[in-house]
Amino acid sequence: MFSNLTKLFLNEHHIIEQKCKIISHLLLKKNNPSEEDCNEIKSLLHFVKKYSDEFHHKKEESVLFPAIKNKHPITGEQFIQELLEHHEDFRDKLRSIETNFDNLKVTTVIEELSDYIQALLDHIAIENDELFPIVESIFTTDELERLYFACLDTDRQLGQSEKVELESFINEMRTL
Repeated sequence: MFSNLTKLFLNEHHIIEQKCKIISHLLLKKNNPSEEDCNEIKSLLHFVKKYSDEFHHKKEESVLFPAIKNKHPITGEQFIQELLEHHEDFRDKLRSIETNFDNLKVTTVIEELSDYIQALLDHIAIENDELFPIVESIFTTDELERLYFACLDTDRQLGQSEKVELESFINEMRTL
């Protein structure tokens, strides 16, 4: 049985994976996207930036990763550094996608988004399969709960209502 902390991160991963499926579906059917398609892609880019990076990655970077490094410095340092590098790579890719989108390089945006999605899904798999089992094994039940509440506090500081809106946005997109 997973802790509330791991359930929180797994739920966010599930939502991000759903977003990736929607983007993939859009990209596969679009060789020459319409203005409406471009607006939809722009909305999805906003989702990625806000939800994946500003909410999800922020909690990992400010709460979870430091706790792992403090609890298990030798094992945690290299693994966490690799995950942090992934996060920076995602930010760089998003900046490039946004720049190309602004410059109306739609074909490049579609290619970059496709690469971004694959990298993000691979990253999620690493965290689900490797990181969360480590988290569950190295922390006590009380420590896991403290980390969980610290993550909830982070969400509140970032804007819990905006997070809920973003989650409902992805639910609405699933019905399209």
